Amino acid sequence: MVNPERMKANLEALQGLVFSERLARVIARETDRASALALVDDWSAVAVKERRHLKDVAVAARPSLAGHIDDVFSLEAIVTELGPVLDE
Repeated sequence: MVNPERMKANLEALQGLVFSERLARVIARETDRASALALVDDWSAVAVKERRHLKDVAVAARPSLAGHIDDVFSLEAIVTELGPVLDE
């Protein structure tokens, strides 16, 4: 049986790291994919080391992300994106 509240708590305990691929896609709009992935990997390491949320690390490093960062870290957006895949 799935417990949605517990699942959400578990995802939140990951400090936003589960959203790293989505974050890299946003960064890749301004640079190449390899550079975006490397940057997000660096930010993820900082998030883990300093026990901070990846979103906070990303915005501190690149304030221009603040305007659309909430969409990157949205559980609802992931569910919407995965809906067609799960339906298959």
